[in-house]
Formats: sequence, C-alpha cells, structure tokens
Amino acid sequence: MSIDNEGTENYSTRARVYLEKLESLDKEIINGIKKLNKIEYVAEEPSWSYFAKDYGLEELAIIREHEEDQLSPEKYKTIKRLFDSRRRKVIFTNTASESSAVNTIAYDNHAAIYEIDSFETGTANEDAYEILIRKNLMILKEAFGIKEN
Repeated sequence: MSIDNEGTENYSTRARVYLEKLESLDKEIINGIKKLNKIEYVAEEPSWSYFAKDYGLEELAIIREHEEDQLSPEKYKTIKRLFDSRRRKVIFTNTASESSAVNTIAYDNHAAIYEIDSFETGTANEDAYEILIRKNLMILKEAFGIKEN
C-alpha cells in the first residue's frame, strides 16, 4: 500500500538535503570543539549525555537523573571531590531549570553555570534543530574558553 507515490521524489530530495545539512552540522561541531584536549563538566540532568558520548566530552557527574530527584549528601560529596581536582569547573543546566541544588554546588565549588537548551523551548520550524545545536555549541565554546577566529 502506498500513500503518496507522486511525492516520492520530493520526499527523497528533501531527506537527502536534510542529511547533508546534518553532516555539515556534525563537522561544524567536531571542528568547534577539537581545539581542546579534554572537555569535562557536571550536568544538572542527563539530557546531553548522548551529545557528550558522540563528541568525546566527559560528563563527570549528573546532579539529578530525574526532575523530582533531590541532591543527596553522597552525590554532593562526589561532585565536590570531582571539582576539587579540576581547574575549570563547569555545570551545564537546562534553560528551563531553577534548581537550588545547581546553585548550591556552583557557589560552594566556584563553578560556572551555563544554560544549554535541551529542545524543550523554542519554535518549531525546519531549522530549529540546527539553530539550537549551533547556539549550544557557542555556549560550549564559551564555557571552555574556545575563541572564535
């Protein structure tokens, strides 16, 4: 059973063009972060774990696995120990977050908080994904001191 045989060529062309855009975006990300040997951070939540894995970033710890999770003393101590051994202390939080746990950890450890967009906000249009990834890439570069040429 076919739904739209007349549109097959159009759909295939659009899919090919979009895949080319994604490949270009992938190269842009790789080139954007390759200037650093090691990118380590603590995340408020696991929404960017896949990105870290795909691009060789090291997610040292996740403050809370689920929105309703509270910061336990054990988790706090673990994050404190991780930050104690690092010069650059970065926490990535979601743009929609208002977590007092993140603020406490950042304050106590002299860590910088950077808001990344986990695609829960914004407008839905054909370029939304690319725009948000580029915005997050700029934030990542800022967090780790990568200067634009």
